[in-house]
Amino acid sequence: MSRVRIVVADDHSLFRDGLLALFRLDPHLEVVGEASHGEEAIDVVTRVAPDVLLLDVSMPGIPVLTTINFVRRRSPRTRIAILTMHDELALRTSLLDAGASDFWSKSVPSRELVKNIKELVRAPQRDKVQYARGRRPAGGLLSAREVDVVRLVGNALSNKEIATRLGIAEGTVKRHLSSIFAKLGATTRLDAARKAARLGLTVLE
Repeated sequence: MSRVRIVVADDHSLFRDGLLALFRLDPHLEVVGEASHGEEAIDVVTRVAPDVLLLDVSMPGIPVLTTINFVRRRSPRTRIAILTMHDELALRTSLLDAGASDFWSKSVPSRELVKNIKELVRAPQRDKVQYARGRRPAGGLLSAREVDVVRLVGNALSNKEIATRLGIAEGTVKRHLSSIFAKLGATTRLDAARKAARLGLTVLE
């Protein structure tokens, strides 16, 4: 097979350097760029049009969903592979819906990561098929009202304060929160706010 051209986007320089060194050991891989935040990743991909963008979720700057959307427009042939410590189902769903080709944990062994990258180029729909067969959570992502609620949760408002701000009953706020927790796989209010922010649905202040 021809060499797979890769861009690595991760804000942790030590981790990024480790990936670059790993890929440079394989004669079938070619590192053509690196980035430490979303805007830089978009610029590099636009310039070099790699086969694969290896993209971290939690980087400074624009949300990861925005990065994916821009990359898809600027370089449609580039496969976007998410490499992250965060493996929530709602996060996986939203990123695949936005146009990512696959989603891998940072705990994956190096040999398996290299294999995954090569397979992604040979069979880019492999993960999409598995995803379509049952990875989607029944509830999908958040409704507009749920985004309003979790945004105010992130601003440290109580249920009563949220109800007053939105003009709804406090019991309705609680029902929205139950739905938000289920969809995001959250265990606490702060956890829900952080996960919503990571998805680019809100900004955690």
